[in-house]
Amino acid sequence: MPQLQAFARPGGLRILFANPEQDFQAKTLVCYQYVEGMTSLSFRVSVKTSCNTTLEILYRNAAGQLYQTDPSEIPLQTGERDVTIALSRFSYRGKAYPGERVVSGKGDEITNFALRIGGASATAEFNLTNVRANIGSSFVPLFDPCVEPNPFSASRLYPNGSPLAFTSAKTPRVYLAGDAYNFAATGWKRAILESLAPEFEGHFGLDFAMELAPGIGPCVAEYNKAGIKTICESHIGDLYYGPYWTANDLYLYRWDGKTAADWQKTSPPPHGIDVSQRVVAKDAKSVVREAASCGFSEYELVDYIWPWDGGPWWGYTGSMLSAFRADLIQGDKGISLRDEHGKSHEFWFWDYLSHFTDIRFAPSQLNLSSWNEYAPCPPSKIGSGSSQDRRNLFLFAALYHYEYLKFLQSVSGGTSGGQAFFPTVNPEDPANGTDLLMLARLDGVAKIGYEFFGSPKSTDTWYHMMRWCAQECAVHGSALSLIGEINGGGHGPSRYDPAIAYAFYYDVTSSAKPIDCDIQYIENEPWPIDEAVQPDAYGRFMHWYAGSKAFMQSWSDRNTLSPGCDTVVVASRSVLEFQPSLSSTMAQAGNLGQLLSEDHFAFDECGKESLGTYAAGATRLIYCPAQSSPRDLRAAREWLSSGKNKTLITHSFVPFRIFDGELTTAWDSTSNRPPAPSSCPSLLDDALILRNVRRASPVSFDANGRLLSSVRDIYAVEGGKTILAASDGSPLIVEFAHGANRLIFITVDLSGKTDDFARNVTNVAMQTAAATPDALAPCTTSVHLYPVHGGKCVVLWDGGAIHAQENANRYERIALSEPVNLSILMARHLTEYEVFNFLDNQTYYVQSSTDGTISIQQRTSCEMLYVGDPHDAGFQRTLTAAKRNRQQLANRGFVEAK
Repeated sequence: MPQLQAFARPGGLRILFANPEQDFQAKTLVCYQYVEGMTSLSFRVSVKTSCNTTLEILYRNAAGQLYQTDPSEIPLQTGERDVTIALSRFSYRGKAYPGERVVSGKGDEITNFALRIGGASATAEFNLTNVRANIGSSFVPLFDPCVEPNPFSASRLYPNGSPLAFTSAKTPRVYLAGDAYNFAATGWKRAILESLAPEFEGHFGLDFAMELAPGIGPCVAEYNKAGIKTICESHIGDLYYGPYWTANDLYLYRWDGKTAADWQKTSPPPHGIDVSQRVVAKDAKSVVREAASCGFSEYELVDYIWPWDGGPWWGYTGSMLSAFRADLIQGDKGISLRDEHGKSHEFWFWDYLSHFTDIRFAPSQLNLSSWNEYAPCPPSKIGSGSSQDRRNLFLFAALYHYEYLKFLQSVSGGTSGGQAFFPTVNPEDPANGTDLLMLARLDGVAKIGYEFFGSPKSTDTWYHMMRWCAQECAVHGSALSLIGEINGGGHGPSRYDPAIAYAFYYDVTSSAKPIDCDIQYIENEPWPIDEAVQPDAYGRFMHWYAGSKAFMQSWSDRNTLSPGCDTVVVASRSVLEFQPSLSSTMAQAGNLGQLLSEDHFAFDECGKESLGTYAAGATRLIYCPAQSSPRDLRAAREWLSSGKNKTLITHSFVPFRIFDGELTTAWDSTSNRPPAPSSCPSLLDDALILRNVRRASPVSFDANGRLLSSVRDIYAVEGGKTILAASDGSPLIVEFAHGANRLIFITVDLSGKTDDFARNVTNVAMQTAAATPDALAPCTTSVHLYPVHGGKCVVLWDGGAIHAQENANRYERIALSEPVNLSILMARHLTEYEVFNFLDNQTYYVQSSTDGTISIQQRTSCEMLYVGDPHDAGFQRTLTAAKRNRQQLANRGFVEAK
């Protein structure tokens, strides 16, 4: 494979090239620069060594056409020479993209240049300096990483666009994502304007994932005029500023001294930018402003935080260090957050930290005389370091998130003309910058682009967690945007067949009610597509089409979030704790959510930061974070002490594991278990008093004639009424009265793997709290219920079938070897219910039993059923709309499972 390295030199580049292969191979360096009216290109080339190497210069114009020099134009002979190439000496090479693509009637404007270095059995070392695009007597510098580029030169030919104004930003909308060259092509334009947009009338938009240039404005304006909303989507600016950022060391440093740029030698990485650098924010803001000038209604900043290449813990730069020290003494500009009334308030670092904990450090607690001495220590100190080191790392994680919030607010301030700004995010993690709670409140952020993709089993977590996330957005004036991937990064063959795609996107839309749906990307010719000739293109289009129809069907079925549950699970978010992300799993230490989900109880899940708000109206609180600040325990006590007929359930170490400001990851280590019982604080100081802890003890109990055994830590407490006892008489569940309310304490540690023992213990606790499951089904079956007029929509996933398809990352609706029998709780007993199987397009009727449940069979890996009163007019309207949607899918080639 050929190797190419480019180093910044005064005025240009030092280039090293080697291709040991005997056939011609080449590498390319790209410089994004918009140029109108170029007359010639000039440069100086100084060759130290060259063997069989050629250098070509290419440019692409606004019509997507490629032009290049002849290899003989630039002889790589030893020595130094000045070269000037007139525009007329660039020859047409062909289309950069297949098909007919013309952005505008002009199309001669240049959008980017490229150096193509190649050869067979070739080596070269040379300098390329003073590269200029000459425009009459003026010029634009190119390929000079030491000079801050201006890739968005002003246009004399194109007027500024204006974003499309909408009467309501709350209109649900589906987006077709692709590049400008697709959307400007005659075939795609016809498909969009004559077929797709009318089918989604008033709810259709286009997501331009592209390089910006003024010439794109007329294309955007044409769609805006047709009432089609437009988004500009791009990375943080690496396309335009990557070489400059690399040359000027504007990437993050890892704890061991490596930079983000070290992990991608041939091109600047799109992740790991040092956001504390003012020039980075200025450059990123210029991209947002350029999108606004082209007339885009929204700007989507993709993957703005992802410094995970090469491992976690980035941010050890001098600039970051200075920013951290300023943050600690409130010497920065702070951030502006919206409250629930839409009013903005200024916050600084310690205010931000107070959202998560009431722990606040003095410099002396980190062995510092002042915050001006602060510097983050290596992550190796988490396990083996001192208390001061672990406090240092906790502060580092908080400071890192705070800096990213400041950066996003700075970039969003570049919007103009009514353009909205929103970032897409990655799962929360202490080693990245994602903070869903604060992003929902951040001034300048209109939406959060949340990425829903992967295994359909992920819907289990979203089913319980996303109502809280969506409500946080709604209360604070923002919204969720559904970002889907057809496959990894949006590319390649579809990971879902159309039936799976429909059920998946209906499921996640119904759980979160995102305001729009953007399934990425369409990279093929427009509909119609011949499935036999282009199976991958057909699969990609049907993934988008089925998912988009499902999104709109969910909004048609119900245009608001489902009502909140009476049961709320409070668990750990992973922003400042080393736990799996609450936004993608329920596997946090202490969290009982997965057990409750497998037993099919209805509950919402939220972080402990929202205990006093989101969980305030619950009748059952499952308190199970991995660790608690004193403030969190106080909030739990206040919840239990107010109102009546409320039940708080907790277990084992949870009420005794108090966070002291020291970041830790070793949850299986004895050193990180609760302290000696005599020094334990408690959830209820007057009732829940820890007597002793038996580590890794065998324990068993009788469950309906079946002996269940396990090895668990057991936390014995004083007093209380025994609800469930082990075979040896030891209490497993203890109940305490607390005024008009009660506390149920599970003595065994239920963290870790889910099994029959843990599920049965949890089930007894929930029954004691007067909770009834929504369904009776195997624990491997996912049962998601959404209210519709006059009934429910039921989405079923078979966990075994889904798991078997995970290795191939291809999910298809398949027949199960044996039907699965399950029952669903409905509103009335001894009543006939109509069932419409959406995916199979079949209707049948069932009778509810005396307890109000109906029995159904799951015959495939995925089912989607509408169940309701056949005499209810609202339910019949829902069925009519669903059946119309089903017919439109069939018209596009959707067929029933065989």
